[in-house]
Amino acid sequence: MGFAPEQVQRMSLWEFHSAFAAWKRFNGIKTEGGGEVTLDRLKALGVK
Repeated sequence: MGFAPEQVQRMSLWEFHSAFAAWKRFNGIKTEGGGEVTLDRLKALGVK
């Protein structure tokens, strides 16, 4: 991502996570989504 170790040490977890998310988006890395839950799956889990 281009940060020096000292810069990372000074960052909060929130700042690092935000920078990492932006870096992934910029580089075209897709996030893994859970997708849609079907009604059948919800019924199997006991959700009404």
